[in-house]
Amino acid sequence: GTGLVDVAMPAATSITLGPSSGDERRIARASDDASLVPIGLGQSVQLTVRVGFEWGDDRWFTRDERTAYSITQGAQLASLSESSPWLLVASESAGASASGTVTVEVSFAGLTESIDVTVVRLESLELSVRPYPSYPGSDGVVVSLLSALACTGAFQRAQAGVEARLSDGESVVVTQQSTITSTNAGVVAVSAASRLDGVGAGSASVAATFGSDSSSDAYVLAVSTAPVDVEEVHLETSFGPQSTFRGELGSTKHLKLRVVWSDGRQFPDAVQGDAASWVAPSLYLSFASDASDAVGVSESGVASLSDNHHEEVELSASASCPDAPPATGAQSVKANLLPANGDVDIGAHYGLQFPAGLAVGDTFDVAVRIRADQALKGFDVALHFDESVVHIATDGDCVIGSGWSDTWGCVVNNVGATDRVTVQGSSATGTSTGTIEVAAITFTVVGEGENDFTGSIVEMIRASGTDDPADMVAGAGTVAVGAGRRRRLVSSRLPRRRPRSAVAAAAATQGGALTSRRRSLAQAQAGACKSGSYAGDTNGDCIFGIADVIFMQKHALGMDLSAENGGPLTEWQLSQLDPTQRGGTDGVDITYLMSCKGGTYKFLDSVTADGSGGTLVLSARLKGVSDTIATDADSGVRFEIGTELNAGMELSVGSGKEATDAGVLVSAVYDYATQSFRAELTGPVGASLAAEAVGVAVILNTYNAFGDTMPSRQFSFFGSSIIQGLSFDPFL
Repeated sequence: GTGLVDVAMPAATSITLGPSSGDERRIARASDDASLVPIGLGQSVQLTVRVGFEWGDDRWFTRDERTAYSITQGAQLASLSESSPWLLVASESAGASASGTVTVEVSFAGLTESIDVTVVRLESLELSVRPYPSYPGSDGVVVSLLSALACTGAFQRAQAGVEARLSDGESVVVTQQSTITSTNAGVVAVSAASRLDGVGAGSASVAATFGSDSSSDAYVLAVSTAPVDVEEVHLETSFGPQSTFRGELGSTKHLKLRVVWSDGRQFPDAVQGDAASWVAPSLYLSFASDASDAVGVSESGVASLSDNHHEEVELSASASCPDAPPATGAQSVKANLLPANGDVDIGAHYGLQFPAGLAVGDTFDVAVRIRADQALKGFDVALHFDESVVHIATDGDCVIGSGWSDTWGCVVNNVGATDRVTVQGSSATGTSTGTIEVAAITFTVVGEGENDFTGSIVEMIRASGTDDPADMVAGAGTVAVGAGRRRRLVSSRLPRRRPRSAVAAAAATQGGALTSRRRSLAQAQAGACKSGSYAGDTNGDCIFGIADVIFMQKHALGMDLSAENGGPLTEWQLSQLDPTQRGGTDGVDITYLMSCKGGTYKFLDSVTADGSGGTLVLSARLKGVSDTIATDADSGVRFEIGTELNAGMELSVGSGKEATDAGVLVSAVYDYATQSFRAELTGPVGASLAAEAVGVAVILNTYNAFGDTMPSRQFSFFGSSIIQGLSFDPFL
């Protein structure tokens, strides 16, 4: 059946007409240039209607047939679409000059709302001419004259700009979409990106067009041969933290040079900016450095890094045209070389390599860094210095660097070597790459003058292989001590280091020759050296070096060395892998071998004890690197004799007999005839003086150049009660 239903509809309470955005309420005729990019005004706008109801909700009613649209103002400028009355379209019939406001009203259920839509047209095209290249403040400079640039033979240039002025007061830049022309290309030529180039004396009219109907008024631009001169020169190069020019040897950097001309216009970057594309800096500028051996500057304004320098380097640029007013700019920079792969650097990362203003008595810290692009396995680096200016006071003034954690050694003040410090390290499993700090050294200033730090890279072993010996390049530098010692006062009477390029070339030549000789020797004796070679030559390549310490580390770690060794280890190699002669190989042996390489330990070549004839004769021979026989010039031997029965023995050869917890201690004397350290003691009648009856421990020590020894220069075979932390353990 059918029936009636009484539905109570909620009452409409509000109506909202869109669009709400002002930009969306702007339209233009399709034939007007305001519709073109980049202005891009549309030809229509879609209206939107939303109705709110008393229940608090709202709904879209844009296309509801009960929604009524009408134009209450400006009907000649736009119309509502017949098929889509919510679409307002700009009218082509309004005429080219027509623009203004169109008011649209909408009504629904007794509610009304209206909005205004603006019909816009392009009213005018404005051409402006500003300086080229641009610089801060150049937007406010109007250019009507292009002058000759000093003595360069070139003219100034300008930048054209085009703006479209719209009927609603808005402006849009349309330079890229405009066409700019000159009435005389022999005076003013129009180049890419709307640039206006002065070509020759005279005047020309320049104009711009946009779209199909818009054009600017003619702009008269004159070109004159009367020159403008350089009035100011400002060096404004950004070199990095603390104004440091950092880089590897030969690194370059374009200077940033701001030039101010006599008419007030500027080149913000005369070396590498837009100005350099038509006016080479060398045509009107000259460059200089007051330390060109460290930082040089080419005629085109490119700085090159050739060395470290102990003072700030002053770079300058000056106007160079004849008869031009003087104009010079200067900038100070700190030269600080970075290491190339396989090179060593010392000193500060930024700023001057070493502190300035040092005086006698001051101390300064020097970091030692190695650049390794492949994993660093081992190194042996010697740093040289002038001991009359700086020195290293104690062994404790050289400590391991923050970037290294494996076997390490630092040797200072060895006999005959107080002008150098040797830093060594090895790591069979090392993976460190990059710039690695391997040591930190404290130097003390002891005299005035200039100290040149130089260095020798004796060994550098990376995962990629072993480098040839070379001179240190990036780390070579100077420390100046003494008030008022300026570069110009000392350079004429103090020898200078070779330029870094010469050092690098010499290192390549000399190091290559040395390595070739060493390799030839190793190849010629490869077989023989597996069965006997220099003490410490664990890998049997006829050379004792850091590579042998690495070989020992691998052995201690239980690595299979048969492939690297070309077969099983020989008896000779096994003996060299146990320099402490305690049986086997461990960390003590590794440290001992590294110390022998540095000279703070010696190899114990032989020890004998003969108690026949009523006299106990003790003898020990020590060897250094390359099997050189150690003497009392830098080495010593003491014997601890562990006996109570024979405590009353009399010392006939040797010195310093004293009692110990285990027995007696005597210092041997060096016998040049037998090249050994000897001590002789006579015992009581009938006492047994055989070594096994008394027990003998051997304590070797080395001395530094000042005659001092210390725990790091002492070692006992096997154990001595006089060594802290050890007890008597006889070697014989």
